[in-house]
Amino acid sequence: MNFKIILLGATISFLSLPISAADYNEKIMTTVKWIEKNKSGLGYNLGSRYTEDLKYGDYTFRSTGGTSTMCVAAIFEILIRSITDAKDAEGRLVSSAILKGQVLNGSKALNIAPYAFQYASLTTIPEYKRKFSAGIGDAFVLFGMGKYVNFQRAKSGDFVYFNRTSGTGHAVIFINYLDSQGKITKNANESIGFRYFSAQKNGTNGMGYRDAFFGSCPKVDTDYVKDCSLIKSDSRAIFAISRLDDPKEWFTSFSAIRVERYFKGDSIDLITADESAFRQRATTELAEAEKKAKEYAAKGKYPLVVTKISGETDAAKQSLKTIQFDEYSFGPNFEE
Repeated sequence: MNFKIILLGATISFLSLPISAADYNEKIMTTVKWIEKNKSGLGYNLGSRYTEDLKYGDYTFRSTGGTSTMCVAAIFEILIRSITDAKDAEGRLVSSAILKGQVLNGSKALNIAPYAFQYASLTTIPEYKRKFSAGIGDAFVLFGMGKYVNFQRAKSGDFVYFNRTSGTGHAVIFINYLDSQGKITKNANESIGFRYFSAQKNGTNGMGYRDAFFGSCPKVDTDYVKDCSLIKSDSRAIFAISRLDDPKEWFTSFSAIRVERYFKGDSIDLITADESAFRQRATTELAEAEKKAKEYAAKGKYPLVVTKISGETDAAKQSLKTIQFDEYSFGPNFEE
């Protein structure tokens, strides 16, 4: 007889801990190229969402504003299109088994949308000393879906959030490094900018490519319209690059514990550093619970077996009910 420990409304599989998680960048880039071919230049509007309704499992993300969209909605659309058919480590569609609509949708602390869209929280986030996140990368870390990387390690398909000296910001997909001549280079050390894909008004009027540069615009010809005065910084609050892990390596279970730590003051770096131990703890406790269940079953008893980490998750969920977001108020000034 097979025994399963059912927690949090989902079957939790036992997992191995990868030393370096495989990424999903190739799939992200496949989506970017499809959107470039089929959805480019369909209009830009700061109040619009998605170029069309996006089906995700049994949930639909509704488009607003016709085919026009804006930057954070654009990269969120790229994310959803990329993972719609993705499968977890057990071979199940993640859209039916992990991150269902009630997790992805809305603006509560246990949804990823508020972090990806940088909705204003009614509670100050300690790490940033402000009421909004550093973008989709925070969501990736908090929900066990990915990680932050530095500019030197950026690769095609990474998610980028940046600010300009003008006070405006943008959310984009990293494509390539650009050198001082505005040409593609593989050498991060000689780059002065990068090519990106997103939705913006100037140069694309919706989805499309632009060439971005730190500081002033170089006086060279580029393949796409220039976007200049970017601020290059080690602070994620100003400039951040994140990477989505292959869904087979996600660990979305018990995310409430990570999120509670985030709002209580633990940094994203600390949460990231603790991730291997966190996953190992969950694995060990689940294995112990399975062993107890078998022992009880052998005696003809079938009590509910609850792990300590499950109890901590329930407590975290309760404490997070006080965290609310205003989806009509953005943290940064996402003009384009």
